[in-house]
Amino acid sequence: MTSIDTPTAPATAALLGLLLLTAATAPAAAATDTSVRLAAAEEPTAVGETTTVAVVVESADGGVGAYDLTVAVEGPDVASVVDVAVAGGPGARDVEIAPDGSNASVRAALMDTDDAGEVTVATVTVRGESVGSADLAVSVETLGDERGRAYAVTGDGGRLGSR
Repeated sequence: MTSIDTPTAPATAALLGLLLLTAATAPAAAATDTSVRLAAAEEPTAVGETTTVAVVVESADGGVGAYDLTVAVEGPDVASVVDVAVAGGPGARDVEIAPDGSNASVRAALMDTDDAGEVTVATVTVRGESVGSADLAVSVETLGDERGRAYAVTGDGGRLGSR
C-alpha cells in the first residue's frame, strides 16, 4: 500500500492507535447512533477525469474526534482511488491507498469538527479508468465523538459511473 500524509514518528502512531482504541471501547450509551454515507456528484466521471466523493457522518452529536474507515472501489479497472483529504484538522492521521487504487484506509484522531448535524470527515478523489460503472462503498471500523465516546454506526455506499 502507498502511504499518504502518514505520521512519521512512532509516538504519533501509538497515540493514534490509543485514541482509536478509546473510541472503540467507550460505553455504547455515551454517544448516539449515526450512519456514514458517501456523497458524490450525480454525473458520471469521464475516463481520465477525477471526481471528489465526501465521506459524511449523518448525525453527529458531539462532533467527530476519531475514526478508522475504508473506502473501496468494486471494479478498480473502471475507477480508482487516487487521493484522500482528511477534514477536521486532525492531530494524528494515517492514509493508505492500495497500489491498484482499489481502496483507501483512513485513520484520524484529535479532530475538531462541527458538533452537530452532518459532518464531512474526509474527501476521496476517484479517477475514471475505463468505460463502465463501479460501486464505491465505505466501511467503518470505529467512529468516536470529540470526547472519545463511540458512535453506533451503520454504513452504506454510493455508485460511481465512468464514461
